This record gives sequence, C-alpha cells and structure tokens, in this order.
Amino acid sequence: MAVECPWYNMRSLELNPGKLKVLVKPNAKSDEVLGWEGDVLKVAVSAPAVDNKANIAVLKLLKKFSKKRISFISGLKSRKKLLLVQ
Repeated sequence: MAVECPWYNMRSLELNPGKLKVLVKPNAKSDEVLGWEGDVLKVAVSAPAVDNKANIAVLKLLKKFSKKRISFISGLKSRKKLLLVQ
C-alpha cells in the first residue's frame, strides 16, 4: 500500500516542494531509491560517508527525479536527513 505524501508523486517519481525525510545507506553497491518506511524515503548510495561524498551522491540521485532545488536542512553528519525541495 502506497503512502500518500503531499511532496512526492509515486507514479512519476517527481519530488514536490516541501520537507523530505531521507534515510541514507552509504557504501551500497549502487545508487538507488529503496522505497518508503512510513514518511521516510530510504535511499542507497555507493559513495562512502566521508568528506560529504554520500551527501553529494544523495543530492545527485534525488535530482534525477526533480528539477527543483534540493538542499539540506539538517543531518549532514547523520544517516537521517531532512531536505528541503523548492
């Protein structure tokens, strides 16, 4: 059952404006969106969690789904991140 979220359209994979909670798995085999866990989007990135490499990979991955500006609100040094989609 899909979770209804005002900032995410499951059919087109387009991120809509608003706050987005993300849980990141660094050092994965590939960069991919794993799905939803409640209201948190789970993503995996192949980049390590060193020198902001995983953070940059998260932004690049999510930019594939949105032309909108995406920035960090919090969680630069955590697996749990809060992003702002504008």
